[in-house]
Amino acid sequence: QGWVKVCLWPCSTTQFCTCAPPAVCAMSGHPGANTSRPRMAPNWRQGQAHISQPGFAATQPGFRRPAPQAQAQAPHQSLPMPQRRAAETEGSIIVFSTAEKDEIGIRTLVGEYKQEGNNHGRSFFRKSQKIPGHEDIDVYLYFWDERDGPAFSGWWFGNQVGGAQVWSRNRQTSMMPPQSGWTIPWDGEVKKELLVMGAAEKRALDQKAGQTAAKKEEDEDEAAAAAGAAGGDEWEERIQNAAVQVATVEIDVSSALDAAHAVEEGGTMNAAAVAEAAQALAAQVTALAELQRFMAVEGLAAQKAPGTTKAEMTALGARVRKLQQTVKDEQLRLKSASLSKARSQEDELRRAEEEAAERQLEGVHSKQLQEMMPAAMEKVDVAEDEVEKVAIAAAPLQIDMTDDLRPVMMQAIKETELRVRAAQAAVSEARRFITQKITQAQRFIPSQKKAALEEFTALQTKLNDAQEKLNPYKNVRGDYEARMQGKKLLEELSGKLAGAEIEVEKAAMMMTPIGGDTDESMKETEAALTAATSALSQTCRLIESKMKSTEKSKGPLFEDVKLLQDRAKQATEKLEEVRRTVKETQVRIAADSLLREVSERVSHAEDELQRMAEAELPFLKGDKDSDMESIIAEADKTSGKVHAAIADAQTFVARKLVEVARFTEGPAKAVREEIDMLQKRLEEGRDRLQQFRSNTGDRKRAFLLQEVEAKVSNAETEVKKMADAVQALDALGGAGETISEAYKETVEHANLAERSAQSGIVVARKQLLQKTAELKKLAIAGTGSGTELGKLQTRVNNMQGEITRLRQSVKEAEEKVRVKQMLAEVALRLQAAEAEAERVSASIDAGGSDDQPASEVIEKMQRATSSAQTKLSATAKLVDVKLRSAHGFLKVELTGMRERLMDSEKKLDEAAKIARESRERLEATDLIAQSSDQVEKAEAVTQAAAEAELPFLKGVEVVVAAEGAIHACEVANTAGQQAVSDVRCFLLNKLAVAEQFSSGPSQTCAQELGGLQKRLDACAGKLAELKKDTSERKSRAQMQAGGAKLRSVELAVQKLSSAMEPFGEERTAMIAPDEARAACEAIQRAEQQAQSEVAEARKFLFLCAQETKNYGETQRTASTVELGKLQGRLTQFQVEIATLSKQCKEWEQRFVAQKLISDAEEELRELVADGEACAKVAVTMTGDDKSEFLQFLHLQTLAHVLEKHVKDKEARVEDIFKLITGNEAATKQEFSTFCDKLPDVTGNIQAT
Repeated sequence: QGWVKVCLWPCSTTQFCTCAPPAVCAMSGHPGANTSRPRMAPNWRQGQAHISQPGFAATQPGFRRPAPQAQAQAPHQSLPMPQRRAAETEGSIIVFSTAEKDEIGIRTLVGEYKQEGNNHGRSFFRKSQKIPGHEDIDVYLYFWDERDGPAFSGWWFGNQVGGAQVWSRNRQTSMMPPQSGWTIPWDGEVKKELLVMGAAEKRALDQKAGQTAAKKEEDEDEAAAAAGAAGGDEWEERIQNAAVQVATVEIDVSSALDAAHAVEEGGTMNAAAVAEAAQALAAQVTALAELQRFMAVEGLAAQKAPGTTKAEMTALGARVRKLQQTVKDEQLRLKSASLSKARSQEDELRRAEEEAAERQLEGVHSKQLQEMMPAAMEKVDVAEDEVEKVAIAAAPLQIDMTDDLRPVMMQAIKETELRVRAAQAAVSEARRFITQKITQAQRFIPSQKKAALEEFTALQTKLNDAQEKLNPYKNVRGDYEARMQGKKLLEELSGKLAGAEIEVEKAAMMMTPIGGDTDESMKETEAALTAATSALSQTCRLIESKMKSTEKSKGPLFEDVKLLQDRAKQATEKLEEVRRTVKETQVRIAADSLLREVSERVSHAEDELQRMAEAELPFLKGDKDSDMESIIAEADKTSGKVHAAIADAQTFVARKLVEVARFTEGPAKAVREEIDMLQKRLEEGRDRLQQFRSNTGDRKRAFLLQEVEAKVSNAETEVKKMADAVQALDALGGAGETISEAYKETVEHANLAERSAQSGIVVARKQLLQKTAELKKLAIAGTGSGTELGKLQTRVNNMQGEITRLRQSVKEAEEKVRVKQMLAEVALRLQAAEAEAERVSASIDAGGSDDQPASEVIEKMQRATSSAQTKLSATAKLVDVKLRSAHGFLKVELTGMRERLMDSEKKLDEAAKIARESRERLEATDLIAQSSDQVEKAEAVTQAAAEAELPFLKGVEVVVAAEGAIHACEVANTAGQQAVSDVRCFLLNKLAVAEQFSSGPSQTCAQELGGLQKRLDACAGKLAELKKDTSERKSRAQMQAGGAKLRSVELAVQKLSSAMEPFGEERTAMIAPDEARAACEAIQRAEQQAQSEVAEARKFLFLCAQETKNYGETQRTASTVELGKLQGRLTQFQVEIATLSKQCKEWEQRFVAQKLISDAEEELRELVADGEACAKVAVTMTGDDKSEFLQFLHLQTLAHVLEKHVKDKEARVEDIFKLITGNEAATKQEFSTFCDKLPDVTGNIQAT
């Protein structure tokens, strides 16, 4: 959001422009009006206001729009050019506004939009027109779904698809942009005037609007032509009069402008000439204002004139506005030139006065500078001498330090510190003195000020050099103490380094006599090595830290510490050599230990191999009575232990080989050769283990196959028994036969045989599955081919298939038994329903022989039929429900039942049809009777409406009586039309009911109702004729009432004209205030009465015009013409009232103006008297002798400065008086001196 300057001056090209005053608008030459408006969306469209900054952007916390999707190519981009243009036209969107006054926020969006692609399942569009001055800004119309929430869903106007800058929103989710309901800004109110349409729809709307506008313009031109023909001479005269006045004023304006130009170009800018030119321009401004008001009145009246006359009057108004602007511009230039000339003269006078003052002060300031310089130079010399004395006193501190010289050193330090303080005081004193003098020199004239600053700057440079020499001696005692501490530090570091070097030598000596290389000796050597490493590392870290702390100074202490660092590096290198020797010895000891451990693991694996050979003896003996399963399990357990031992040994050897790789080359080679020999022994043991496992697997496989074969044979025996039991079922029972008890026992026996066979197969399959896993493991290990398992599995599968086939036969037998038992109840219900259907059919056949049965008989037949249909339907539903899911034997039984049900339903349908026709004939008779009653009632109401017209037939023409009769006719006619409409709706409803009957009763009802409809149409015709006659009588009565209203208006206008007679042209100056007030109140009452009569008449005519919409075409035309005449007379009365009101206001304003002038003259006289009194009082300030007034001002300033100083410093008056003199009373000289020093004492520039 922001603010922007908008120029609203109407240009001759009907455009608007933006500029900032006092710049001149480049579009039309008019100066911009300084009008501020809130900056909203940009608009740079021809013929409307353009803004120089981009528009507003809707950005909410978190209100970030999602990134735009890839824009798809529009489908018409690949078409040929003619087809492409047609497709683009069809796919374009037009955005426009219906508001009379364009708003900035809407003007951004209006224009033509072309389809660009798709986004979120909808097409999106881009505005084809570029924005002048902001070509890089685009406007898009796109849709966004609810993926970011409902708050972001809908159609949007923005600078890009899914962008953060949006201008408008519509919450609808239609496939195309909605026509209305757009909010501006996006979270603001709905702008009804903003509309969105397709190009074809917009063209149709424009065409319709154009036709309407053309017709309206044609009507206006005809009316204007008619008026122009009547008043053409009058308009010619008014145009001529206006042109003469404009030409006269143009001549006067040109003369005034020429005079002003002559004054500006003369260069002297005489005050009298400028005033004369300004007065002439002001007179022309007044004349132009009067002319502008005259042209405004004429222009308003010219709106009703012909087109050429209106154009001429408009052109004259434009000439007047242009003259006004030219005069205003010239006034501004004249005023600017006058002010510029006055300012330049004032500047020249001020410079002359300043130069004279400088010449007078030059000698004084030069003398003051000469008096300042000797004292300043003396103070600088004293400061430099004190600094030299400090250097001499500090000379003994440069020699080497020893304990016997410490008293001498301390004495030199003490003396140096005293000299430093004295030197610093001298330098500070000289610096303060020079600073004060520089402050005084600031008040010198520029030439002397420059010379003084150069001198004092040179002295300040000398003081800075002296300060630089003095700074190293300020901390002389601290420097001495630091040197002493450095000496002690070197001694401490040297002692610690010597101790670390001794530890290193001790560790080297312990490594020299090594022979046996025992663990004890190695531990002692490592302990000594650790102690030496610890001592040396601590010393090195200490030396390193001291090196960093002394590195910045680079003094003698740094060099000494650096020598100690070199010694520490030599000791570190020697220690590393000792550590390498120890490491080689440790490798030799570790290699011997590793070989012992590997040899022990290999020996353990060989012992387990020996036990495996012993476990194979039971197989070799061939004892069949032994427990083969336990022997095989023991063999597997033994082989597992052997495998684990060999694997553990090999893993251990591999891990130790990794450790051998870390040994040095010599010991590693010998150890690796020994380990290779042990690995070969382990490989031989693994081969023996593999042979043992293979033999054990063959024995185990044969044992498992023997067990599975026994279980499969048992299952085959049970399956054969089941086949014998099922074979006995084939000769028992069939479809439609009864089920005996023997058949049921045979089915039960077959089920028992099936369960036994299934149990045997399950046992065999379970045994096969259990042994299959073990046999597969053996096959994978290379024992057997696995074909025996396939054969056994095939036998089991064949048995399962045989059982499935036999089971199907058993199921069929069970199904027959179950279906017969399940349908027993359904069969009983079917028999009962068939019996009742037979009884109903017989009773209806007997009762249907009469011509027209009674209603009780018909009701009884319908109840019996309904009861039978209900039972039959319930049974049929039960059968249908079962039949939908039935199959096999159940479906066959149910299909037969369904055929029996269909036969019974056909009999009931015939009986129900006979009963329904009898009932419809009774209802048709009743329906015709009701309709006839309704039509008779409508005819009675129509007759009453015709009787209401009797007063007019007898000749009623009085307005009041006619209005009552007309109202009675309208009420009666409305009641008749309502009655006819109600009866017509009643007949239509009954006709719709009759159409639901069967053919015979329906045809009879249609014929009778058609005759009633014709009678009702006759009533409607009579009512239409009565309505037409009533409308004509009402129109004549309204015209008479309208004439009476206009006569009341005319009478009120005459009263207003009579009330204005006291304010005549010649009586305005003579009328008294009270009389004028009373006359104004009378005029106001008369005007209000006239306006009230006009409003009442206008309202009555408006109501009459609304009534004409209900008339016929011919009557409406005649009434409209009469109302137009009455409206014309009312408009004339309104114009006359407006003219009288305007004339009254002019007379009233003239009277008020005269009264104001009289009051102003009286107040002016009082003001002149007050000014003369003020001049007498202020003679001391305005007279020639102003010394007394100036002395008073000086005393007031001095008192104010002293009072402020006392308040700021919180001092007492006595303290201030002591600054003036030490006596009880001050002399004039002492007080004058104090006043000279007062600016420095108080720091207040007012005391200068």
